[in-house]
Amino acid sequence: MPWEKVLRSALKYLLCSAAQRAQISAGVPEWQGLTPTLEKVGAENIRLGWPVPLSGGSPILGYHVDMEANGDGSWERIYDGTNQPSKLTFTALGLHASLTYNFRVFAENRVGFSSYTEASVRISDLMAAHEARPESIPVSLSADVEPHPETQSWEAFSLADEKPTRQVGGRRFILSVHDVCELDSTGTICVRVAAPHPDYAPDVLGEPICCIHSLDQSTGLYRFPYTLRKAGKYSLLVQAIEPGGLLGQYWDNQWLYGMPVVTRQDPEIRREPRKEQRREFSLGVTQLLDDLLGKEAREGGDASPKRETEEAMRRSFQKAQEFCEEAQKYMDLVAQEEAEARRETDLKRKKAERRWEMSETADSQMFFSSDGFEAMRVENEARLQQVHQGIVDVMQSHGKQVPVDQAASPFAQTIDFKSSLGCTFIDQEDDASPILDFERLLERCEKMQAELERWGDVHGTPRGEGEVEGKGITHALLAQASRHALYISASGRRDATASQSFDWGLGAVALYASDYVSVRWTGFLLPEHSEEYTFYVNADDSARLWVNGVLLFDKWDECCQEFWGHIALTAGELASIRLEFREVAGNATLSLEWASFSTPRGFISPGQLFKGPVINGAPVLLEVATGTVSAANSEAFGEYLTGARCLEPEAQRGGSKKEVTGSRAFYIQAKDTADNLLKSNQEVFQVTFNGPVTFTVVSAPVNPDAMDGLYKVEYLVNRAGTYRLSVALNGMPIKDSPFQFVARPGRVASEWSTVQGLGSIEFTAGTESEFVVQAKDAYGNALDEEVGEVTASIEWENYDSLTTMTVLDDTPLNNAEFGRYFYGRASYIGFGQYDIKYTALREGTHKLFVKINGGNVYLSPFTLRGYPAAAPYGPKSLAESGQPPASGVAGDEIVFHVQLRDAYGNLLASSPAGAIVVRVSSAPPVSQVDEGVCSPSTGGSTGLYECRITPTVSGERLLSVQVDGVEISKLEMVQPLSQLTVTQGPFALFVEPAAVSPANTAVYNVQSSYLAGATVDALVQLRDRFGNNRTSSSATLLFQGRFGPSILAFTDNNDGTVTVKVGTHLAGEHPLQITLAGVQISNTPTPEIPVLSSIARFDGTDCALPAEIIAGIQHPFQCVPRDTFGNKVVDNNLFIQAEFVNMDDSSAPVITVDGTYSLVDDNYDFPLEIDKVGAYSVVTQLWARGGLIGRYYRTPGFQSLVSLLTDRPHQGLALFEYTRVDPQLDIIWPDQPVATCPEDYFSVHWHGYL
Repeated sequence: MPWEKVLRSALKYLLCSAAQRAQISAGVPEWQGLTPTLEKVGAENIRLGWPVPLSGGSPILGYHVDMEANGDGSWERIYDGTNQPSKLTFTALGLHASLTYNFRVFAENRVGFSSYTEASVRISDLMAAHEARPESIPVSLSADVEPHPETQSWEAFSLADEKPTRQVGGRRFILSVHDVCELDSTGTICVRVAAPHPDYAPDVLGEPICCIHSLDQSTGLYRFPYTLRKAGKYSLLVQAIEPGGLLGQYWDNQWLYGMPVVTRQDPEIRREPRKEQRREFSLGVTQLLDDLLGKEAREGGDASPKRETEEAMRRSFQKAQEFCEEAQKYMDLVAQEEAEARRETDLKRKKAERRWEMSETADSQMFFSSDGFEAMRVENEARLQQVHQGIVDVMQSHGKQVPVDQAASPFAQTIDFKSSLGCTFIDQEDDASPILDFERLLERCEKMQAELERWGDVHGTPRGEGEVEGKGITHALLAQASRHALYISASGRRDATASQSFDWGLGAVALYASDYVSVRWTGFLLPEHSEEYTFYVNADDSARLWVNGVLLFDKWDECCQEFWGHIALTAGELASIRLEFREVAGNATLSLEWASFSTPRGFISPGQLFKGPVINGAPVLLEVATGTVSAANSEAFGEYLTGARCLEPEAQRGGSKKEVTGSRAFYIQAKDTADNLLKSNQEVFQVTFNGPVTFTVVSAPVNPDAMDGLYKVEYLVNRAGTYRLSVALNGMPIKDSPFQFVARPGRVASEWSTVQGLGSIEFTAGTESEFVVQAKDAYGNALDEEVGEVTASIEWENYDSLTTMTVLDDTPLNNAEFGRYFYGRASYIGFGQYDIKYTALREGTHKLFVKINGGNVYLSPFTLRGYPAAAPYGPKSLAESGQPPASGVAGDEIVFHVQLRDAYGNLLASSPAGAIVVRVSSAPPVSQVDEGVCSPSTGGSTGLYECRITPTVSGERLLSVQVDGVEISKLEMVQPLSQLTVTQGPFALFVEPAAVSPANTAVYNVQSSYLAGATVDALVQLRDRFGNNRTSSSATLLFQGRFGPSILAFTDNNDGTVTVKVGTHLAGEHPLQITLAGVQISNTPTPEIPVLSSIARFDGTDCALPAEIIAGIQHPFQCVPRDTFGNKVVDNNLFIQAEFVNMDDSSAPVITVDGTYSLVDDNYDFPLEIDKVGAYSVVTQLWARGGLIGRYYRTPGFQSLVSLLTDRPHQGLALFEYTRVDPQLDIIWPDQPVATCPEDYFSVHWHGYL
């Protein structure tokens, strides 16, 4: 496959090809004075960084790093960065803290290697000097002593290095000042003490002052040039600063309770994806691999075998690491999925093995004795021999012959690992491309990793940042490899900044505990920019964060999300940080990131994180006392410092002489040079007033026993004006002296205050009026400020205008509605003046009372005249007493008077034309309107009108009198309580109709046709000349009606209507005529109205029966159908039957003959033919419209018929049953239906045709 060829070619280039140097005119790279940077990462690692040098005209191929320890000249190459020109950092791991390491960096291009650039470091110099102790710290001092930074004066204290015999200086310390506090049980948090603690004192700072950097005196002493100027008690907390990460404290409970089970420096607080970790190799594996296949021979004749072994392990560490990086890189490309599955299985197996072995065979005491270390080393060599044999087997299986002496022991000799691996350590295919069996080699690496983890778990790992004396580098390397999760990424980049993974998953967090645990990280961070930073914490479960003592967020009771907060930081200044984490159950993760305008969001580099253990003897209690008095810092204050009012004179009893009594005062607070309140009462301040008059007063202690430096100055000013007020102590002015002092006028004297403005003389009802009150003191001076309560009240006395119209007096009603008293609203307009605005409603004479603080002003009360409003108001305008009338007659004029008034019941001062509209109309919706007219009445009061109107429409009407579209009112006395009430229009008016007028009277319900003999009621409506319906009859009605030959009967209903029964028995066409006093009404006589014959009846129908016929010969005869009145009926649907019964021979058959309708003459023809001779009884029956024939029985079962003596159908036959025609079968009999038929228990049989 193509990718296999690519891999083979790349591997061949990586392992077998020699460097090709081009023959060009170029030079080696040049550093030009650039030097590497060194950064402590974690407890025993150094990150080396270098800039890009000048290339020399040829591309840079990579960089190389050499290292030697303690200047012994044994340089070794710890990093070969060939073909990695972009990698500019390298991290040296597992360094000894007490050794000084020198590093040289070379750059390589195709021409060759550059000269080196060099840097050196000793890790212990970067560590926190927590064994330092404070020196030269006074227990108490005065707040006004000035600092002297160049000497060891009071405000700076010194620290002695914990190992003064070693290198002097170079450490870093931070001073923070707190209110009195003491360290908690962990020794990291200074907790504020509370009463009754013996050192308790009130808070001075509130928030601690941090962070004050130490000044290195290069003598082992460090000074903090800071002056505490505020008196009180403080705790001085000194922390030793160490870069490389924060101090992490791990508790096996969720409350941060007790002592932590693990304490360490965590380089970075971040979480790493567990999936990526499974694809990475532990450096512990590469270390052991390099120990097995070390390249360089042990050197140094005076070095012990133990030291040679340790140095060989350390030197081989880097080479093996590079090899495993490349192996991992290509293995991930070839078999990534298989590797992930295998490592997931291995991870679970290793965790199970590690937990079991820890609980069974852990022996941490081995690390604290030489015998224990030797036993560990022997056991380790045996295990390494086992693993080494596996590697040799792999090499031999690929055709590489390994000498027996080289395969015997990993420590006896070294193997040239690269040459041994070489081009022979591959499979050669046809295309001569080398293929290395990476998979088998990685399996061996994993086995070594498991061996190392199993070995480390069995023997435990050392605590603390330093190593146990005498254990050597081997111990440190092995402990580091098993203790820290240092990873190499799949890309081959080695990065110790990711050394601390906080994605625990379900694994242990605090020692062996995975749930119900808590962690606290404390220390400092160093921002690069002066900006607002946002801190992001992604926690599972909970977290809270403080930066510079400020709580950014507290999510202690919330779970599993990202929390954030922001705070402004200053570039280059350390800021304290405290992060607390809690895990209850389940997965556990945590990461800390930051971001600002100039800082992209990301993890905080270990170089910007510092732990800060508290030094021995800290915190230190310091009490700062007040200093000597300072006039420049002393302050005057008080209400009467810059102004006061002249005191008013008071009259002595029994006389008119006046004197001024009382005084004013302000206060002076004496302070020392540090601006603290002075603890003394011996000072005397001189106070001079220079203005309209000049005088001097002195101060006195407010409380002579208090010793609080508080003084009182009392004075008396009688003259208003501006003064220059000077306050001095021993001739020296105090702070802000001199002051401007304003003496203001005295208190207000109402009897001297004045009123001005038209509103104090007159007003118009309902219109706002105003006047001004000038407040003055007892000396007549206009005041320049508000004076208290200024009031104005108006009392109405009587009307000045009365109406000449007869009307009830509604003054009591107006008093109740509008009141007799009115009040003004006072508003201050400056210079002691008040604007008084009021609105009074009554016309006539008033009294105006103006008062200040309850006292009348000059000339109060005033006489005030009120005038009515200009516009009339309908509801307050009144009709004359007893008017308008409640009834009238159509056509008769109604006359009444109206008095116009304003909205407040005041008589109008004018009589405007057209002000009143009068009309009579129906109830809403308004219709049938009669208009009237109102005009001003001459010789009466103003606003008096006479109104005239003639109604023409009768009935319940409304009389409307409106002023500007609003109805007027009228006064009525309601009995029996004689209560005066106001009724607003429109007023009810009943209009009687005028006399009956035949010309407007009409008849209604006249039919278009009638039946002969039937009458239908018609209604005649009587009306007057205006067309109003009469509501009653008239004594001279003289009513008559005629229809054809018939005189009509009528009924006077006495409600203005007459009921007429219209009808006649004579069929034909006739007019209807109705007259009143001989005069036809409006719609009579009517046109000819047809009268139709009724239905055919047996009692009106004629049959021309022959008296004698000849047997066997047809003798036709006719029946003419007629109604009861003899009017011929034309109906072709009648059934007429003639029945012939032989009276001589009862056995002879009955002969029936049916009539047939004749279209010629509308009669019915009967073809009669009888064959048998004899006398016949003839009965003719008419079956016609109008009902059914009912046959009535005495019993419900039709057993006994009701018979009538007169009901005999033929001569000689028995009496027949009772029958009758029932026009409708909707019969309810209230009595017996037939005289001889019982009321109950009878039956009826109806028959006929439909």
